[in-house]
Amino acid sequence: MRWPLFAEILIKRGYAAIQDAMDVIFEWFQDINWPGALELHNFLVQNHDDSFFIGLDKALVKACEKNDAEWQDWLNLLKKDAKIGRVFSLAE
Repeated sequence: MRWPLFAEILIKRGYAAIQDAMDVIFEWFQDINWPGALELHNFLVQNHDDSFFIGLDKALVKACEKNDAEWQDWLNLLKKDAKIGRVFSLAE
């Protein structure tokens, strides 16, 4: 599958149109190096509502249950950045 293209399609659809798929989208953040993950990160930190944080907290619980520290780290970064509207670059 062409993950960067899939991410681009989700972004073009807009947050309201992809809200129902957020559980699956949060799984993309198991590794920010996966194709399309960085683009989704930057889109979501600038485009979300209060329900985003509820779903993100559920994903964090799932990451904890799976004992996936890397996924937890990326989700926590997403949460932090969404609160302040900061986009992320792998070059930082």
